[in-house]
Amino acid sequence: MSTAYDTILDLTAPEFRQRPHADRARRVNDFARELDWRPSEYLEDDFGLGAKCNGHLIIEHGLEHAAVISFLSHSASVNGLGSEEQTAFLAISYNNLVDWHLVIDQGNVGFFFNRAERPRLEVKGVSRSDISAVSARSFEPRVERPPKANLLALDTVLIETIDHWKRFLSAEAKVSNECLSALFNAIIFVRAVEDHNRLTEGNGKQSLLVRWRNDAGGRGALQRVITATLRQYQASAGAMGLLDLRRLSAFDAVDKDDLAQLLSDFYRVKQTPYTYNFALMSRHALSRIYEKYTSLLWQQKLPADAENTLFPIDLPESERNKATGSFYTPQYVARFFCRFLEEQYPPRAFRELKVIDPTCGSGVFLRTVAERRVDRSDLATPEIEACFTNLQGIDVDPNACHAAKLSLALLHLMLTDRLPIPLRINIHEAEFLEYCQRNQSLYGKFGVVVGNPPFVRAELQTTEVRRRIAKALDGLKRGKSDLCFAVLREAMRLVEPGGFICMVLPHTFLIGSAPGALRSELREQFWLRCVVDLSAIRVFGDVDSYVILLIAQRKAGSVQSMPKCRVVLCQDFVGQALQACLENKTVQTSYFSAFDVDQGFFGDEPWVMVDPSHIQLDNHLRGLPVLGDFLIVREGLVTGCDEVFIRAQQDVAVTERHLYLPLLPDKQIGRYLVPKATSKLVFYPYDRDGNPLPETEIKAAKETWKYLSARRGLLAERATAKGGETGWAYLARPRATEMRRPKIVSPHLMLIPRFALDPEGRYAVTRAPFLITKQPTDDLDLLRCFTAVLNSAVAHWYLRTHAYRFAEGYVKLDPAYLRRLPVPSPTAVDPVFFRRIAALVQRRVESGNTEIEEKIDALVLDAYGLSRADRDLLCPKEQQP
Repeated sequence: MSTAYDTILDLTAPEFRQRPHADRARRVNDFARELDWRPSEYLEDDFGLGAKCNGHLIIEHGLEHAAVISFLSHSASVNGLGSEEQTAFLAISYNNLVDWHLVIDQGNVGFFFNRAERPRLEVKGVSRSDISAVSARSFEPRVERPPKANLLALDTVLIETIDHWKRFLSAEAKVSNECLSALFNAIIFVRAVEDHNRLTEGNGKQSLLVRWRNDAGGRGALQRVITATLRQYQASAGAMGLLDLRRLSAFDAVDKDDLAQLLSDFYRVKQTPYTYNFALMSRHALSRIYEKYTSLLWQQKLPADAENTLFPIDLPESERNKATGSFYTPQYVARFFCRFLEEQYPPRAFRELKVIDPTCGSGVFLRTVAERRVDRSDLATPEIEACFTNLQGIDVDPNACHAAKLSLALLHLMLTDRLPIPLRINIHEAEFLEYCQRNQSLYGKFGVVVGNPPFVRAELQTTEVRRRIAKALDGLKRGKSDLCFAVLREAMRLVEPGGFICMVLPHTFLIGSAPGALRSELREQFWLRCVVDLSAIRVFGDVDSYVILLIAQRKAGSVQSMPKCRVVLCQDFVGQALQACLENKTVQTSYFSAFDVDQGFFGDEPWVMVDPSHIQLDNHLRGLPVLGDFLIVREGLVTGCDEVFIRAQQDVAVTERHLYLPLLPDKQIGRYLVPKATSKLVFYPYDRDGNPLPETEIKAAKETWKYLSARRGLLAERATAKGGETGWAYLARPRATEMRRPKIVSPHLMLIPRFALDPEGRYAVTRAPFLITKQPTDDLDLLRCFTAVLNSAVAHWYLRTHAYRFAEGYVKLDPAYLRRLPVPSPTAVDPVFFRRIAALVQRRVESGNTEIEEKIDALVLDAYGLSRADRDLLCPKEQQP
């Protein structure tokens, strides 16, 4: 039986390249298996390295491409590589968006990090007695703790280049996004064809850049040069159905030298030693690049009815993303879904699955499915072509549709040496809900619906979109529904019995009230197969969007075994967490956990994801009464016009401050304590019984009346004023009967508990929650006890687990979630015990001594009746009071 070292000797033997393809691929996979690598793709091209190289293996770590491993032939050595040869090797990994490159000869392995200005070669020996240096385990620390990169990644450089020329051409030629899209699509397409031809046939043909420099220019020059370049590669016929070259006439007036510089920027990677290889990029990296590219070139069609415009055409980038819900999807998400699906089907059935992405963007999911379908070394060209059939995508953005078509077409070209017939690339420009509602014959026809639907809140939806959402969710009790929930409902209708839904959804799907009925319907019709909570991960970069990955399988037949559902809770190392999920490993670390639950785990209540170690605690808390049984929880007042009604204290005459309340900002709310004073006041024309003060009394405060009267037009335009709910000088929602009562106050967003007691009802709060007793007698001891409960480790854990996620680890303190907080009942606990808690809280408030909190916390944990194991979970022993 051969050893891993024998396999390396075989892979680096001079005759290795003469062996049949199937044998070479088998030996490369032997190498990966013996050394614990996860292979992604075997590349046989020499990429200009000639006889020095026997092939390359792309490997994965945590569902992301982590390294390229190149096998030198017997005639070459790691230490003997010149600088140009090193750069040629590193260009392979760099163009695959991979930072690490390993080069192996018969006695050594060399490690390169290609995003350093001067990549340093680190060499370790390999022998029959010690092969550890080339194992996946020894490489993992390099991935987890990479060197500092001082070269930008390929996709960032290319997107910055496109963005630069987009801005330049928009100013120079006043061209539309459609024309810019046509230009960049054409350039990327031609460059991919050029590089593919160079790899398969060698140099010898005239490049697009050289042909442009030699052209006379003039009208239609770009279209003429691009067509001629494609024609020499016999690619023009297939390209015409994929490119929109007629729009290139918009650039006729642009200076020829400027366009030459633009084209040259698609050959050399700026500020790096590498050149672009669009043939390599078209295999994997292009899908990631196109995701960013379509976001950059996004365009919104203005509807005929301007009133229904979703947002203005010049909307800032961040607001545009909120309104469209469009963010590029990380590759690891697409790979995770595809790997999961691949495990559910035999190879042939997986290749023939009908797959639809309802909001495909640049086609990252469809392309990943195609890649996984052809990831078989023994597939002939007709079988590879068949892997592209039965893929269908829909998107409302024409740029995204063009990008998806080109991305799939170029992958087809790289794999088969020819372009597909354009009509066989099933990408449709349409709004998904409308498309489904017009084509109901598609219901039940797909094996898989996969995608990342747009998250668009109700307030950002057009009238037409709201109508389509209502139709899609017809029959379900719902509140204000996000667009993505309607997409999910239609996706459920598209799936055949036994088929799968694989969706990226907001975390609110699990716990929100609006999708509650949809959750119930999903549970009735589908098995939950996998739920991955990524709400602690910035899946979309700097965008504050908190997501889950949902995989569900439609029930089929009258008798079925009930499958388990795989749950993953991830705080960090998302790739490793997803890999553990795919390998069905039960894992519990401080970074992530992966475990199985029964289908009964998903009940009528919100689907709260807790790991097995906390299930007993959660079950115990579910048996307790809730905060809403004892206290009234309200959202703070709403003025309807903060810029008028909220004023600096020094701007209000002392004699008129009886018409105002001190305003308590979130940042000034501490644990247990409210400040002695604040700098802001809110106009509050209500008596202590909650009745609005008559205008005559307000007019008596002459400065305030003058101030308000000068802004009457603005105040009168508020919806509550126009509708007659309030007078023009009064607040929209004043909470007039409650605000002046003794109360517990809290910030709207919480990182750690900061519940404070306002015992005299001095302060007003806006939008943040406040709590008062149900009896108008204002039992201060009761409020003190519940202030302690709300600041406890139990409340902290429960709210972080059950409430809405927010940026930077914060949770949103929605009144609905506070009402559901499990609490110890004052009537079930010894009254003396509760009085002790109340007395300690009073001492904490009066003295400001934070050390008292330890005693309070200990009593609260006792009041909850927690087991020792549960207490240890909430408070590690070294932190326990």
